[in-house]
Amino acid sequence: MVGFFASPERLQQIRTSRLKTLKEKNKTEYINIELLEKEVIEAKKILGNLKNPFIIGYCFGGAAVLQTARRREEMKGFVNFHGGLKTPEGQNYSETTGAILILHGSVDPVSDMDDVTNLVKELNDFEIQHEVHIYGGVRHTFTIKGSRDYS
Repeated sequence: MVGFFASPERLQQIRTSRLKTLKEKNKTEYINIELLEKEVIEAKKILGNLKNPFIIGYCFGGAAVLQTARRREEMKGFVNFHGGLKTPEGQNYSETTGAILILHGSVDPVSDMDDVTNLVKELNDFEIQHEVHIYGGVRHTFTIKGSRDYS
């Protein structure tokens, strides 16, 4: 989803980093700037007329949703399913444009309840409309069908 609203250059950085993390080769159309420019233009044509755009992410994508919220992307809402909740140093929610919904397991080892508490404090400090739903006794994979935590 980040690609729909990022610049082609930023999308190239994200994808290059992803390839490096996956130990994949860097010479691929996946990071070709000319193709990325076309991709972003087409995505904006399709999504640019939405009246109430929002973004949803799971796990790493959930962390990306919160990063997008901190970047002042024009969205009505941001939804994080069991995503990373920590705010990197130097970032904050001062320019967040929409409401935030957090859906999280109470025993998630990736982001624990202290992370939830810290995020809620940050959102309150910046007067960001938000809801947090905690699923008791649920770990990180509660949206993955077949996992022991699937709810």
